[in-house]
Amino acid sequence: MYLEADHCTIKTIKEGYGTYSDSACHNVFNSCTFDVAGMCAIMADESDITFTDVNAKCGSYFALIHNVGSVTDIATLKVYSGEIATKKAAILTKSANADILIDGARIKTANGVLIHSTISKDPGAKKKPLSRPQPCWASTRGSRTWTRWAMFCTTIMRPDP
Repeated sequence: MYLEADHCTIKTIKEGYGTYSDSACHNVFNSCTFDVAGMCAIMADESDITFTDVNAKCGSYFALIHNVGSVTDIATLKVYSGEIATKKAAILTKSANADILIDGARIKTANGVLIHSTISKDPGAKKKPLSRPQPCWASTRGSRTWTRWAMFCTTIMRPDP
């Protein structure tokens, strides 16, 4: 499924998210404004979202990426230009493979964390134990603005000791 929005305003009042992309969905937002009480985007499984010249004000995260399908699924998030402000980490991954590209976007987080990667507590989430830890996080002390950043992340699938 393909969804494209150009020059739109997406707003949630009390709670909610701006867009959802799951298995085989391709969402594209060009020159849009998001003002959301929760997250701008939720992604699951083999999906992708591309934001170009998007301005977003998020009550929690910019994007939540989680896995309920196959452990080999990869969610792809691309952010080109624009201004993003979040009250929590910009991106939260939960037991998910993620291919993330940020190019030219200014991202400001209230807690100074770009990506928070954690194990999903959802009983339906697919998890594959890894033989060794593979760190997947980016943070700073205090608030910082990121403008160019890329990564591929596989969330560690074992609990902290």
